[in-house]
Amino acid sequence: MPDPKQLLSKWIHRKISAPDDPASIQPGSAPSAVVPDKTGSMSEPVLDNLELALSLAEQAVAIAQVAPFIAPAAALLSEILKSYKEVKSANEKRNLLSEYIADLTGDICATVLRMEATNHSDLIGRLKQDLEKYSDLITKASRFIEDYDKQGKFTHFAGRNQLGDEMVKLNQELNSFGGRFRTNRLVDLAINQSDGARTLDRVHDMVVEEKLEKWLEFPPAMKQKQHDTEALRKEGTGRWFLEDTKFVEWQNNPGLLWIEGPSGAGKSVLSATVIKNVFEEEISFSGPKAPAPATAFFYFDFRAKETQRVEIALRRIILQLSAHSPHPYRALDEHYKLSNGQKLPSYKDLQKILQQLFRELGRTYIVLDALDECDDSDFASLVDLVSALRKWTETPLHILFTSQPRQIFTEGFEGITRIALEFNITQGDIRFFIAEEIRTNPKLKIWHHQTDDITDRVARKSNGMFRLAASLLIELARCKWEDQLDKKLENLPDSLFGIYDRFFDTIPPDDLVYVNAALRWIMFKKDLDEYDPDNYGPIPLEMLADAISFDFSNAEEYVCMPNRREANAGAIVGWLEGLVINPTIDGKPRVILAHASVQDYLLSTHFTTRFKCDLSESHSHTFLARTCISYFLYFENHLLDDARSHLFGMYAAERWCQHLLRSHDQAVLFSAAMHLLNGGGAYRALSSILQHRNSPLGFAAPLQLCCWHGYLEGVKALLALNVDINLAVPHTGSALTAASGHGHTNIVCLLLQSGANVNLPDVEGVYALTIAAGRGNIEIVCLLLENGADANLLSRAEGSALAAASYEGNTEIVCLLLENGADVNLPGGEYGSALGAASYRGRTEIVHLLLENSANVNLPGREYGSALGAASYRDEIEIVHLLLENGADVNLPGRKYGSALRTASYMGWTKLVHLLLENGADVNLPGGEYGSALGAASYRDEIEIVRLLLENGADVNILGGEYGSALGVASYMGRTEIVCLLLENGADVNILGGEYGSALGVASYMGRTEIVCLLLENGANVNAAGGEYGSALGAASYEGNTEIVHLLLENGADVNLPGGEYGSALGAATAGYGNIEIIHLLLENGANVNLPGGIYGSVLGAASNRGNKETVHLLLENGANVNAAGGEYGNALTVASAQGHTNIVKLLLENGADVNADEGSAVQAASNAGRTEIVDLLLENGAVRPST
Repeated sequence: MPDPKQLLSKWIHRKISAPDDPASIQPGSAPSAVVPDKTGSMSEPVLDNLELALSLAEQAVAIAQVAPFIAPAAALLSEILKSYKEVKSANEKRNLLSEYIADLTGDICATVLRMEATNHSDLIGRLKQDLEKYSDLITKASRFIEDYDKQGKFTHFAGRNQLGDEMVKLNQELNSFGGRFRTNRLVDLAINQSDGARTLDRVHDMVVEEKLEKWLEFPPAMKQKQHDTEALRKEGTGRWFLEDTKFVEWQNNPGLLWIEGPSGAGKSVLSATVIKNVFEEEISFSGPKAPAPATAFFYFDFRAKETQRVEIALRRIILQLSAHSPHPYRALDEHYKLSNGQKLPSYKDLQKILQQLFRELGRTYIVLDALDECDDSDFASLVDLVSALRKWTETPLHILFTSQPRQIFTEGFEGITRIALEFNITQGDIRFFIAEEIRTNPKLKIWHHQTDDITDRVARKSNGMFRLAASLLIELARCKWEDQLDKKLENLPDSLFGIYDRFFDTIPPDDLVYVNAALRWIMFKKDLDEYDPDNYGPIPLEMLADAISFDFSNAEEYVCMPNRREANAGAIVGWLEGLVINPTIDGKPRVILAHASVQDYLLSTHFTTRFKCDLSESHSHTFLARTCISYFLYFENHLLDDARSHLFGMYAAERWCQHLLRSHDQAVLFSAAMHLLNGGGAYRALSSILQHRNSPLGFAAPLQLCCWHGYLEGVKALLALNVDINLAVPHTGSALTAASGHGHTNIVCLLLQSGANVNLPDVEGVYALTIAAGRGNIEIVCLLLENGADANLLSRAEGSALAAASYEGNTEIVCLLLENGADVNLPGGEYGSALGAASYRGRTEIVHLLLENSANVNLPGREYGSALGAASYRDEIEIVHLLLENGADVNLPGRKYGSALRTASYMGWTKLVHLLLENGADVNLPGGEYGSALGAASYRDEIEIVRLLLENGADVNILGGEYGSALGVASYMGRTEIVCLLLENGADVNILGGEYGSALGVASYMGRTEIVCLLLENGANVNAAGGEYGSALGAASYEGNTEIVHLLLENGADVNLPGGEYGSALGAATAGYGNIEIIHLLLENGANVNLPGGIYGSVLGAASNRGNKETVHLLLENGANVNAAGGEYGNALTVASAQGHTNIVKLLLENGADVNADEGSAVQAASNAGRTEIVDLLLENGAVRPST
């Protein structure tokens, strides 16, 4: 068996989240999404992950408390690996599901093993709820995979929608649970730390940080950019800058410093040097009396659109500074709470938050690199931001920024201290850089004897630009002979455009069309969203090779040439040397332009004139659209088999129309587009790939697809062909709902004019009006209403159009719908009504408006019961006041929480609880998952609210809910202080009810030793019968809580008290964790091994179901009747046979089990379950097949 510590270490190593947090495991993170190879086989990393997760699960199964939850996952992973090794291939979607299961199982087992290894196994009980949910998901996954594998390929295709939906839902559930588990297990992260309180604070900060990152839409992190830019610096360069009096003055005194220089002058490397220097200075600054200064930085980057907006830069800077604050993330979190994260902060909001942070932080350094690479439309905002920062005087603020010369900057930054990177300033560093390159670059080492001459000539030609010097050296590295070198040295260009011309001149003329094609893709590929690991970010080399595998000689239709892919991948690197770099990201080689000056060159009139090729954005989109369309036209006459395994095909399927709509001339693409949209083989190939990617467009007809994308000419042409305008398909809906949902007003107008049914629901039961109202498109809402849209139709999930608009807070649309007859009291949707939706989202103005229009304040809702319940859940206290003033029934019941008071108690809203009590809330209204308001507050450990409820007459002994009573809830959650408080206030320690029978049963099940002692001291009946496990002893025995079993027996627990699902405590012990120590203990204390009862009929039956040979053997040694009859299966042999436990079947037979008892039920059960090995074994031992 592998060493658990080594396994744990290996898993943690794989799950390291960041260099500055090497100890943290990241459970619930999405799997690595390694793409299977062309055969569908799992890649080696995926297999390794599965095997490692299985090894961890096998270790964790040995821990009694978690065994029942982990064992099914271990069995499932084992089956997945076995299946793969037998057939050597698998469906890619099935592989992804397997990855989710392995990733989550590994995280959970690593957490448990870590607790065990650090002597904190007593805390494992806190994971109980997580483990129960996890076990349910694993059961669901097992059933799904079993059903999936039983079906052939034809069935998969025929039922692809249902299967796909089920798999997507299951993946989402696993991922969602993983995220919750990550938060819920914070206590584990605090284990084995020297300062528990500080660690828990840090963990809390991590959770808040994650929430705020998500709220701010994950502004791009700068750590990798800083790392990569630092790596470009040659040791020994940049010293002149760090010693410059202007820099030293800036470093020591608040103010602004502007580094200005031409493209390629090394500004970004200087920025990285400054950032590194400031962080190093932090160490020397820090101390108890001198807190370290805070540092934030941002690189604007022409290569990544997400780094080219000022607001995005501000979001990242604020997140960086928030982490430095003495009150981490407080300022930002306060703003989040203003809208519960429903509204992004505006530019002005961000400036205010930044100023608040400056006040908290004291001395602060901010570095902004490459302002000129910000989007042109944001230049004015940049100048405004710098001007605002310039005026800040309350705390020491040091701002450094770099840019190329721009007129707007020259005017806007007048008076700011400036260092201009001119030839004479950077010459020394450039000479050093050249000499180091000759010494270390293998391609230049051959000329080391001419180092001085090459250095002199290249430095002179570089004109103070590192980028030009580096490019000139690439040119020299191509020389094979000395005379060739001398000739090139004599004719070196002195500009970046000049050297780039040289690079292009070396490309064979016949290859230029492919080079230009590649460059168009590199510059203008439309990034997919951040959840798509295949296509997000810089273009993968594999995809680029695929994208230029065409014969481009026919301008009307390019011919796909798949056999060129492999050769293209190697050619691209050679063609584009000096123009691109090839970083490896997420294990894939990518291709990125080497420098901003390369894009300037490619888009210049100089390039267009010299090479007779227009690479401008709109012309490039025309080319890219035609390439995508041509890719699918290839499948008119070819099989699709391998198309789905290529990145380009997946990209083209989702983005062809976006490129078309950005084309400089859509008309030239019309014929090709209509060829694709005619519904033939090309369109079937497109649809198949979209289905493979679980795209909502996978089942869209051509008309719906055009309406979704907004391709008006395509819609016109298809309507002219008399296609079914009212056809509705899964996910996309009808043409009208697709166009309405995506805001294409001109297409909505055309569809309505062409006879589209304005009141036709889509497949999911959603109407166009509801979608448009929810999206806030008033023009489309008006159009639909003018054309007869019924304002009172109910969509399944969203409810009415009025509810959708109310939820989103669009007052203008709400008014418009009311004016057009919308029923303000139409029930339906997740929040019950429009008023419920508005109340939940805190839309005070709309709540007023709806009430003024006679909204029924007490209309029942779903989850939250009423509008008051919905507002209470979100602590919308102003709306609660408003609803109460308008007659809201404070005691209206709901589903999960039961009433507004129970909701507020559960959520911990103390002020709101006061308000509801003041307005007549019944403190003893029973109902909801936790039985009462007191139970809800006890569950969440809201002791202040518990006291408040008790002061207001809460009945401490109300029966109800899963845990029986408030005392049961508090006992379940381990809330010792609340248990004491409830007992002091008269809680009946022996009140019966709930899943566990009593408070003592709950505490025993959860392993709450301290609370068990407390309850016993207060008179708890140790033999109170009831609940799933029959008694407290049964609950503790099932869960393997040895200490509590001892304690209960010492306090007079009847070891043979019958009852519960497993008949007795001994039955529960064998059916649950199978804790052999507890089984011995119960037997030693007189447990009757032959006590009948429970779903398996006997203790031996329960043990046979569990499949633990040691337990079965022990019971037989202690006189268990091997042929005892009873239970759902009839006897122990039948149980073991049905469950497939061959070793148990053999053991029972060896001990005299009657193979033909109960008319041969054992062989029948084994046969029904497909246990052929056991059927044969039983027949060999004299079993007679029952007559059919």
